[in-house]
Amino acid sequence: MPVAVSSPQGGADLKNPTELRSSSFQQGEVLYHAADCALCHGKNGDGKGFDAKNGHMNVHDWRNAEYTKSFTDGQLYDVIARGKNTMPAYGTLNTPNQIWLMVDYIRSFSVN
Repeated sequence: MPVAVSSPQGGADLKNPTELRSSSFQQGEVLYHAADCALCHGKNGDGKGFDAKNGHMNVHDWRNAEYTKSFTDGQLYDVIARGKNTMPAYGTLNTPNQIWLMVDYIRSFSVN
């Protein structure tokens, strides 16, 4: 299974091994909330979580399909695994498969 690596592309070439289906979204949702992603990214991915509002963070709205399309699955995986700016790394707390499931869940925010 692919794992995040340090690269200039920030994981852009990593391929998501999971199949996008409702069960992967559901599993990703459980992991998203267990990792407290909603504190910053919001319960529904709107970027308006409690900590984001109070910390004056620029957290993106994952419901915006055009914005979300600007990231490959590999880039999302890399950010979750290695962290970015004030976002902690989850690569030591979650398995690669769990991180891919969170990527799937993030993708589900912009699916209508």
